[in-house]
Amino acid sequence: MSKIIEAAWTLTGSSEFAVAGESFTLTCNPHNSSAVVVKWKRLDIDTFATGTSRAYVEENGCKIGSGSDTQYQYTCEPGPVYKLTIPASLMTNSQNNKVWRCEFIFGGAAAEYKVKVQVQVSSISIQADNAVNQQLNVIYENTPKTFYCITNGCRPKANITVTTIGVTKGQLTESTTQNGDLIITRVSQVITANRGGSTTKTIQCSAVNIQGRQPITSQLVTFDVYCKYDIPSVEPTLTGYSNGTVLYEGDSDLTLTCKQSGGYPLSVITWSCEGQTGTTNSGQTVASSFVQLTNSQVINGQTTDTYTIPTLTNVHNGLRIQCRVSNLYTRNRPPAKVSNITVLDVQCNILQSISKDTPIITLDTTSITVQEGDNHSGRPCSAFGNPTPRVKWYRGNSEQTPGTGTSATLVFSIYFNLSPSNPPTVTVSLQNTTENDANAVFTCNADGFPTNYTYHGWNQYIGNTLVRSYTDFTGMLSESNRKIIIPKVTFEDTGRYYCDVENGKKGRQPAIFQRGSSYFDVRAAAKFDPKEEARKLGELHKNCTINITFYSNPPALIMDIKWINKTSRNLLTNSDSISLKLTTTTMQTVVYGKIVTLTGQSAILTIASLISFHLGHYQLQVKNGEDLYSSFDFQFITSAPPEIPSEFSLVENGTKSVKITWKRGFNGGHAQTFVIRYTNTGTLETKEITIEDTNQNSNYTIEIDELKPSTTFHFWIYSTNEKGNSTVPDTLIVQTLKKPKPESQSGNIGAITGGVTGTLVSIISIVVIGVLIIIEKRQSEQRVSFQSKDRSDKMDDG
Repeated sequence: MSKIIEAAWTLTGSSEFAVAGESFTLTCNPHNSSAVVVKWKRLDIDTFATGTSRAYVEENGCKIGSGSDTQYQYTCEPGPVYKLTIPASLMTNSQNNKVWRCEFIFGGAAAEYKVKVQVQVSSISIQADNAVNQQLNVIYENTPKTFYCITNGCRPKANITVTTIGVTKGQLTESTTQNGDLIITRVSQVITANRGGSTTKTIQCSAVNIQGRQPITSQLVTFDVYCKYDIPSVEPTLTGYSNGTVLYEGDSDLTLTCKQSGGYPLSVITWSCEGQTGTTNSGQTVASSFVQLTNSQVINGQTTDTYTIPTLTNVHNGLRIQCRVSNLYTRNRPPAKVSNITVLDVQCNILQSISKDTPIITLDTTSITVQEGDNHSGRPCSAFGNPTPRVKWYRGNSEQTPGTGTSATLVFSIYFNLSPSNPPTVTVSLQNTTENDANAVFTCNADGFPTNYTYHGWNQYIGNTLVRSYTDFTGMLSESNRKIIIPKVTFEDTGRYYCDVENGKKGRQPAIFQRGSSYFDVRAAAKFDPKEEARKLGELHKNCTINITFYSNPPALIMDIKWINKTSRNLLTNSDSISLKLTTTTMQTVVYGKIVTLTGQSAILTIASLISFHLGHYQLQVKNGEDLYSSFDFQFITSAPPEIPSEFSLVENGTKSVKITWKRGFNGGHAQTFVIRYTNTGTLETKEITIEDTNQNSNYTIEIDELKPSTTFHFWIYSTNEKGNSTVPDTLIVQTLKKPKPESQSGNIGAITGGVTGTLVSIISIVVIGVLIIIEKRQSEQRVSFQSKDRSDKMDDG
């Protein structure tokens, strides 16, 4: 902004606005004034010399006064016209609204200019309404969610654009706040999304505040669309009963119903009764997840939509019954909702004494430890029933003191243990954790008398398989074997841990060692079946199913599974040609060297009518927790003829045999057979050998005999399966060695015996040679060295 002090002088800027981080030039024009020397000054600087310069024009150009501030650049042009350039390093927000002045050196003529600095927006981010969900990329189906695009401070105000794909944009509002003399712009955008469709659902913001500049962009948020959460409060209704109503022993069919209105997806209902719980999945809109209570207060699953107690007894008196409701997505929402608590009041029916003849007897049966010679005052035993029961005390099988009271038709006996010593009761305390956590501690607790316990070690079981025994925990034991400290937890540490303790007293079995146990549940990322092949096969134009098995704790949900075609860079979703499923199965794996069976899961990909587009490199991703992630890479190819055998070469040659070797290739997904053909180049006779591929060896070596000495042979190899033959590698040319010459006979036959002896020797030689020929022929007929596995010198499987 220019202010003219004297009409003849003007001071202007190189543009209407200066930009932070960019140079800016002020031009002072005296308009043919006779002045040839000017002074520059920024008026907010008190010291006149600071920011002041002198410049004048002579024939040899512009000269700068010796007192000039060297931070700035000074130039001048004929006219004269004087210029001051503020460099980019000094053009900051602090220059905003600062007034510059150029004036004649002796005063009088002058002009002023106020610098207006634009600060370019440099960052923009997306935030979400944390009150709805703390995960930025999670949005619930048909549930509006507000996202905020927020810039950093800039000047002038930024213009924000919200770009979305695959979602519905609702109301958009804008607001600004001040950060000093900078402006922060905030836009709120309401988003609604539906599940389904193949389009990736995203949101991204961009902002610009200076004309002609490129907008900056925020992070790209890709949505995971969850099913809509909708679980209202639960109010169970009780058929034939309400709190305060008296029930009697023998009453039958007490029925309670827990109903849940709405909710998506279908909910899970859990019943709790005096601390016991049972859970089944809902199968209807009004969930059917109820149980039947037995006298022992153990809850058994029942498929009806009612909670039924067939016959009431005194055991049910005072039971506190409650149900709670949750669904798949309550993990991202407030806790599950619970019903009111129902308390049963079950009393003995005195008026029906004929049928109500089971007495109610109470006795504390906890063992008591006393010293020998001490008196014990005894324990009260109370009995109530119709008719009045008679009580007797027993020690072992011997009656102690006759009971008192009215005679009854039923005698109810209760035993309790009164002993000066007892074997220990053993429990194991531990805390479940996640793999890679440090220092998991298992403690073996014993409660008995005397208390001089001996801890005899630990055992780890998975199912019925002993994984580790006492000696395997060496280096991890402390406090005389009472504790195990695992320095770094892995998924292999999962299982039930048993500890054995004794104090010299036998139990009732009888056994000197008493045992306790507890299950150690390790949260772990998915572990894929070690037998999974890295190549999966399918046939073109036919349906193809890929099944990949893994163990996951906690188990993965279908929404946690992602199939990615890395070749086409596509995320697979359910469609007319693609089906994605997740099932429960069993999986065998090795844990600390032992083969164990785990409850696993199978991710199943089914492709209808396979085409070449579906082939390539894939990755299966499994996420079963915020910090638990694992993946499995594989190649999806069509079943085909086998690959060509490689490294076909000579190992050793002799006069009548050669030893050759090769390396197997991929069998194309089917059993393959190796075929070796060899030709005598002299006679052109060709023979063929076949060897079944056992799929156990990668290298094969065989010896082929009955060859002619000093002869050249051509060898070829290929492999075949039900889909066809492999190609044939280059010809292997081998020449057998020459047969060594026999040693010459020496010595003369005596004259006297020469005729007889010579004839006899000739006859014997002929016979011996004949026998040797027969033996050699029989041996050659029986020789099958290239197929024999009994002779290690004839075949080496590598």
